[in-house]
Amino acid sequence: MSAQANSLAEGSQSGPPVGVRTPQFRRLWWSWTISLCGDGVRFLALPLYVALQSRDPLATGAVAFAETLPWLLGALPAGAIVDRSPPRTVLIAAHGVRAVLTAVLVVAMAMDVDSVTLLCVFAFLLTFAEAFADPASQVMMVHLAGPKDLDEANSRFYAVNTVAITFIGPLAGGLVIAVNPVWAFALDALSFVLAALLVVTLPDFPADPKATGTRLTAGVGEGVRLLLGHPGLRTLVAMVMVAGVASTVFDTLLPLYAVDDLNMDPRTVALLVMAFGVATLACTWLAPRLARRVSDGPVMITGMAMAGGGIALVGLVGSAVAAWTGVVLAGAPVLILSQYVEVSYADDLLADARGAVGYLLKDRVVDVDDFMAGLRAVAAGGTVFDPQVVAQLMVRRRRDDPLAQLTPREREVLGLMAEGRSNPAIGRQLVISDGAVEKHIRSIFAKLGLYAEDGDQHRRVLAVLAYLRS
Repeated sequence: MSAQANSLAEGSQSGPPVGVRTPQFRRLWWSWTISLCGDGVRFLALPLYVALQSRDPLATGAVAFAETLPWLLGALPAGAIVDRSPPRTVLIAAHGVRAVLTAVLVVAMAMDVDSVTLLCVFAFLLTFAEAFADPASQVMMVHLAGPKDLDEANSRFYAVNTVAITFIGPLAGGLVIAVNPVWAFALDALSFVLAALLVVTLPDFPADPKATGTRLTAGVGEGVRLLLGHPGLRTLVAMVMVAGVASTVFDTLLPLYAVDDLNMDPRTVALLVMAFGVATLACTWLAPRLARRVSDGPVMITGMAMAGGGIALVGLVGSAVAAWTGVVLAGAPVLILSQYVEVSYADDLLADARGAVGYLLKDRVVDVDDFMAGLRAVAAGGTVFDPQVVAQLMVRRRRDDPLAQLTPREREVLGLMAEGRSNPAIGRQLVISDGAVEKHIRSIFAKLGLYAEDGDQHRRVLAVLAYLRS
C-alpha cells in the first residue's frame, strides 16, 4: 500500500461516499476480480502454450524468467511512481497497456508469426505493467473503503486474489486452451478492457503530497542502500527472491513436464495447477496458527523443505501420483508479513519494553518512503506501530485504565507516539508547537510514573506499552 493510502487510512475521508458497500467500491472490486481472473488464465495459458508449441524447456524457462524479472527490478520504482501519481490514471493506463499487449499477441498467434522472443517480450512488458496496476488498485481500495472498512476491504481483495489466480483463472484457461490457445489470450485481453472500463467510472484522487515533495531516485536509492546495509534484510530478501524465482520456474516448467512426460491433456494440467493453489490456500490458513505454537522460523524452514522435497519428487519420480503429491507439497511454503492485525504478536513485541521494535502491515512495505522511515526509526531504537495495529489494540481496553489521569490532548499525543511519530510530526498533526508537544510528553511521563533516570527513549517505549495495554 502506498504512502497516500496509509495517510488516508489514518485520517478522515472527504469527497465521495466510502465503504465496502458503496457502488464505487463494488465497481473497483469487480475490476480487481476480472483482471485477476485474466491473470489466472494467463498464469496457466502462457507456459502451457509455450510447452505445446516448442516442447523446449529452455524456451519455457526463458519466458518464465522474462515474466519474473520486472518484479525483481521494478517493484520499488513502480510503487514510488504510483505514490507520485493519481491512482485511477495509473490503473487505467496499466490495464490499457496490458489489453493492447495481449491483443497484439493474439493477432500474432492468429497469423502464426509468434516466436519465443515475442513471448518473452510480451511476458516482460505485461508483468511490468502489472507492477503498476497492483499498488494503484490498493491505493484506490483504501480511498474508496475508508478507514472503518479497511480491514474488510483488505480481506475481500485478498480472498478474490487467491480464488481468481489459483482456481477460476487456471480452470478457465485449461478449458479454453484445449479448444483454441488463441481464445485463452483473447479472454485475457478482454478482462483488462472490462477492468479498465470499470475503473473509468470511479473518481480520481490526487497524488500523495508527501511523496511528490521528494525525488523518486532519492527515495528508491535510500531504500536500496538500507537494504544492502542490513544483514538480516539482505538474507530475507535474497531468500524470498530465490524462492520466488524457483517457484516461477517450477510453475512454468510443470505444464511442459505434464504434457511431454506424463501425457496429460490441458484440462488435467489445469487441475494440477489448481492442486498447487489448494495447498497454498490451506497453508495460508495453517501457517500463522503453527507459528504461534513453535515460532515463525521453524515454520518457514519446514515449508521451504517441503517445497524442495515436492519439486524433487515431481522431477525424480516420473509418475502421475508423484506429480500430484509433489505439487501439493510444493504449494506449502508461505512467507508471512502480516496483512492483518494479530494482537498477540504486538504484545510479544512490546513485552520486554526495550524498544527497537515495529509492527507494520505488509501493505506498508510497498511504499518506499513509509517503510524506510519506519525501518530507520526501529534501527535507531524506536518503536513503530501501524495505525491499524494501534486501533485494534485500543479495542482491548482493560477496566483498570492506567491512563485515566491523562487529559484528552495528552491521550492524543500518546496515541501518535504509539504510531512512531516524532515530536515535530506530532506537532504538525495536532497543529501545536514543538514546545507544547514536549510539555505534554513530560506531563504524560510524570502521570505514568516514568522518571528521567529511565532515559527518554526508554520512557517513550514504556508509555506506549501502557497506552496499548490500557
